[in-house]
Amino acid sequence: MCSADDTIEPPQEHYDGDGNLIDVNVDGMGHIHRCGNSRRIWEVVQRSEEDPIGKWDWKISDTVRSVFGSR
Repeated sequence: MCSADDTIEPPQEHYDGDGNLIDVNVDGMGHIHRCGNSRRIWEVVQRSEEDPIGKWDWKISDTVRSVFGSR
């Protein structure tokens, strides 16, 4: 990954007629991205293999560094 952007885009949850969650996706539309160093992104992804990342209260300004720290 070269010049990675660590913006975290909002999940879009989809429910059936009974209110059951049936799908969650991210489409990346309408969000500003800026290039940066990919090292921290890879660290967070690798750590999540052993310690899965739970839900949090997503904000429009969230990035990997703002949510998971710069190290």
